[in-house]
Amino acid sequence: MAAAGSTPRASAVPKRKKKAARRAKPGERAAALVLADAERGDLIAGADEAGRGCLAGPLVAAAVLIEPVRLMELLEFDESKKKLPPRMPGGLERLDDSKRVPKELRPTVAAAVLEQAVHVAVVVRSAATVDREGLHRSNVAMLGEALDRVLVPGAIGLTDGFAAPLADGALSERVIGGDRSSAAIAAASIIAKTVRDQLMRGAAHQRWPEHGFDEHVGYATPTHHNAIRSAGITSIHRRSFASVAYQDVLDFG
Repeated sequence: MAAAGSTPRASAVPKRKKKAARRAKPGERAAALVLADAERGDLIAGADEAGRGCLAGPLVAAAVLIEPVRLMELLEFDESKKKLPPRMPGGLERLDDSKRVPKELRPTVAAAVLEQAVHVAVVVRSAATVDREGLHRSNVAMLGEALDRVLVPGAIGLTDGFAAPLADGALSERVIGGDRSSAAIAAASIIAKTVRDQLMRGAAHQRWPEHGFDEHVGYATPTHHNAIRSAGITSIHRRSFASVAYQDVLDFG
């Protein structure tokens, strides 16, 4: 028995059980993104790109204009457990940063975005254009161009990571980590990634099957590095990138 005024031994103090963190159910993440955009305004346009870090293939930017309040009407609430967050049902339930959505599910989410969005635009720049104009300059210009195609009066234009110049001389609102904090930007990331992957796994792979574009879609993987060393450089490889995969390649033609 502990003496009066003494501190109880650690073993005598009952341990509190750590409450296991509840894993978000499908649709809760998407609902949170929609609610975040609803706080921003009635019409939200988001833009994002895919292929920025690739050695081969185009750079693709997309912009999506949504009405968050209308999307909120789709939300489902668990009436029996009021504390649970709402869920987004249907194809949009997996809406998120494209990198966090399994590749086999992206086409389904992209189709749902096309169904629910007010406007969608896609801008594509070839590897040659990226080499000529520079990656960052191309990226920012494409984000702005995509946004210009979907913006309407009263809409707020958001871009992931970088502020982009718009046709009226204004700049978009830069959102760091936007594809994980805005439904519109997340939707744009899904569209851009889906379009780019289809181009690389389709036409590019058919033209250069030995490069394995259907597997790595142009990113700098070991498989891609080996393909470059054995089969050479294609016309859709970005010459301006200082990749170690190019070191042993003498012919860029």
